[in-house]
Amino acid sequence: MMITINNIYIPGDIWNMIVSHNNVDSRVFGLVSKAFYLTVKSRVGNAMVKQWRQEMVDDWFISNYLTNLINLKVLNLRGCTKITDDGMLCILMLTNIKKLYIRQFYNITDNAIRSLSQLTRLIELHIGMSYKITDIGISYLSLLTNLIKLDIDDCHRVTDGGINCLSVLINIDRLDIERCYLITDDGVNYIAKLTNLTILNLSRCNEITNTGIIYLSALTNLIELNIRKCHKITEDGISYLSALTDLRLDK
Repeated sequence: MMITINNIYIPGDIWNMIVSHNNVDSRVFGLVSKAFYLTVKSRVGNAMVKQWRQEMVDDWFISNYLTNLINLKVLNLRGCTKITDDGMLCILMLTNIKKLYIRQFYNITDNAIRSLSQLTRLIELHIGMSYKITDIGISYLSLLTNLIKLDIDDCHRVTDGGINCLSVLINIDRLDIERCYLITDDGVNYIAKLTNLTILNLSRCNEITNTGIIYLSALTNLIELNIRKCHKITEDGISYLSALTDLRLDK
């Protein structure tokens, strides 16, 4: 028996594994659990699994299958570019989700982030390369007060105003805003309110200057800072971080 979804052919026994994973409570990679991923990879190879994840997983798939995984805690849908705001609305049924990877979701908008803001158990969220997300979408993240790790890199429409909305998330210890080109020193000033930050990626945020670095000197827990390709930051600015003796600087 062969199953066909979006012109992707799947052996029947593997399909049965997909739809029977309704008690998954551990890490999920792509379609279902890591155990499933490793099993399928051994059968058909990593390239085929990647193709399935990118071509087969769409709003219909999420609505009909993923919503059955009510005990799911970690969901990785990275690169599933066919998913839209409708698919994100279905994910709300997965109320136990703690870690969500939806990087490279080119078709989601601020409405999708508004939906996700109801998943209040989230401690880790990756929404990088979601090019339609604006400050409005980022503002909804302020409701996710349990967030510890947040990745919004390559969200090119996000400005200092969006970063200001994140300043209430005091539990965040890792933040990635690489290639958020509109962020300026004002945005860094808002980031400086996240006093639990240990790892911060500002790489390629070209509008940040030495003034922004002065603001970061208040982050006494910071141990890793990436300011590569931030061409307006000079050695004079970096000198303000000298008191952070445990800091690893990537410049």
